[in-house]
Amino acid sequence: MTRLVLALLLAAPCASMKMKAAGPEDFEMPNCLKLRYNQLGQYDYQKTCRVYHSFMGYHPETGQQQYAPELYGFADTEFILDGVSEELLWKVRADSSWGSGFAFETTDGSTLDERGVNCDKRSSTGGVIPGFLDTCPHGALWQAERQYNETVEVLKDIKEEIKHTKKEIDRTRKVMKIMAKGSIPDLKGNLTSTQEALTQIKKLVKDAKEQKKNGA
Repeated sequence: MTRLVLALLLAAPCASMKMKAAGPEDFEMPNCLKLRYNQLGQYDYQKTCRVYHSFMGYHPETGQQQYAPELYGFADTEFILDGVSEELLWKVRADSSWGSGFAFETTDGSTLDERGVNCDKRSSTGGVIPGFLDTCPHGALWQAERQYNETVEVLKDIKEEIKHTKKEIDRTRKVMKIMAKGSIPDLKGNLTSTQEALTQIKKLVKDAKEQKKNGA
């Protein structure tokens, strides 16, 4: 459903043939945010850490607990944690979010040791190290270009699915037509047998009436 909505949103400006094709410049700039987090912590000792932040609360309509990655739109994109590094890129670990935090991991498969990252690091006075999460690590223009390219790919996939579905529908219709033709002789045979049986029954009823009348 999401893919279809994206396709419709992109296709809407092109409803008239007189309008130019949509391009990156037609996209609304992404809502780039810098979200404050409270601290980090180790999740495993290979590639994953935790981010702790303020509780996201509950959805006003569904009442479901809200998760920061989905709420702020960085669940499937790269981001920067400036409390760790101004340059290193991270991604959300799948199915590892909760109301007041989430797990994140390296984007390139490298380990935390290889990156020189210690998520349990503390300040010189023993305090935690807060920071900000940047949802557009390469800038708004780069993010808009990426969203455009991803949507174009989604459109291609949808067009292929439509084409495949049409072929399947046509194939199904042909099969049903062939099956229907094959069953016509049987149906005609059943109809003939039924008509013959009905004629025989009518004859028996007529004979019975005649015998009853003569007997009377």
